[in-house]
Amino acid sequence: MAELTYRIGDVETMEQQAELFNQTFNQHASYKAWKRKHIDNPLSGKCTVMCAFDGDKVVGVNGFLPMDYEYKGEVFHTVQSCDTAVNPDYRGQGIFTKMIAEAQNHFKNEGFDALVGFPNQNSYHGFTKKLGWVEMHRTMKYFYPNTVKSVAKNMLEKNVPAFMNPLAAVWRNTFCGRYLIRSGGFSVEKKNCIEASEFISMQNTGKIHIKMSEDYMNWKLSAGYCLYIAKDKNNNEVCRLLVCDYVVDESYKRGNILLLQSPGNDAAAFRIGASMILKEISKEYDVLSVWEQNDGAVNESLKKLGFIANFSESDGSPFIVKVLTEDEEKKKILLNKDLWEPCFIEADYVLDSNVKE
Repeated sequence: MAELTYRIGDVETMEQQAELFNQTFNQHASYKAWKRKHIDNPLSGKCTVMCAFDGDKVVGVNGFLPMDYEYKGEVFHTVQSCDTAVNPDYRGQGIFTKMIAEAQNHFKNEGFDALVGFPNQNSYHGFTKKLGWVEMHRTMKYFYPNTVKSVAKNMLEKNVPAFMNPLAAVWRNTFCGRYLIRSGGFSVEKKNCIEASEFISMQNTGKIHIKMSEDYMNWKLSAGYCLYIAKDKNNNEVCRLLVCDYVVDESYKRGNILLLQSPGNDAAAFRIGASMILKEISKEYDVLSVWEQNDGAVNESLKKLGFIANFSESDGSPFIVKVLTEDEEKKKILLNKDLWEPCFIEADYVLDSNVKE
């Protein structure tokens, strides 16, 4: 058995890191995309990927993305675990657990307050049973199809003929059509640039939320984004939708809905406004994805508008936390499950190369 060492990686090993991730998950992350995600973060400016080494060879990676949360003026410095991969030839040696344990020590020494993560089914018990992470919340993810062929290929690994693409329009008309026929006098505004304060205003600041700065927002949304605002005939806002681009390749583009809001708390008007936005952006994205929201009326509207729940995780995706700080007041807040609302608080985002320079 090889004698492995564990340490934070560096720029010289980033190509190895990205290559291992690609081989493990059949992805196409470029050096540029990996650097953008794991070094260009303005809260770090350096690599924060924990690596397992066999000599100079990278055989395991686990990314940790620095981010700040805030609650009632208290700031929490955290890192989110993501992008875990282990070389198949080295599995069975506990590399995953050792990387996380080493990272916990490293980031505690660096002064971070906590680690957070959205583990998959394979890693969940490693985090919670072996390493003492605590589940705080479960959140369902929903998808909205705009094409059939591309979605089937990329999400279901199924090949279907292109002539089935019009079925997506049938789907949209079936669910949104009843609201679109009542959209007279409604309008949609599109904003290609927003300030951090506007992002913050769309979060629930009564919960633990992202402490957003201009630099951090520009990094997080650097692949491109748009804010859509639907208004009723009296010019009242009824729906806000912030969508971030994710380009896999020229034939497949996903839109990640980062924040979804019903400003007027009018469910009927929200559905009309949301249906208008969905119609407007249907040609821009092959599929849209969104996390379950805190607003029950919005969640019910997602289903009525034709969003499909992630059937592979019927209980939702777990959100877990490992507290590092010894500050009792911070621990009390971080371990309060009622204060976590992770519909979109993660720093993680997709490894695409469609970065706007």
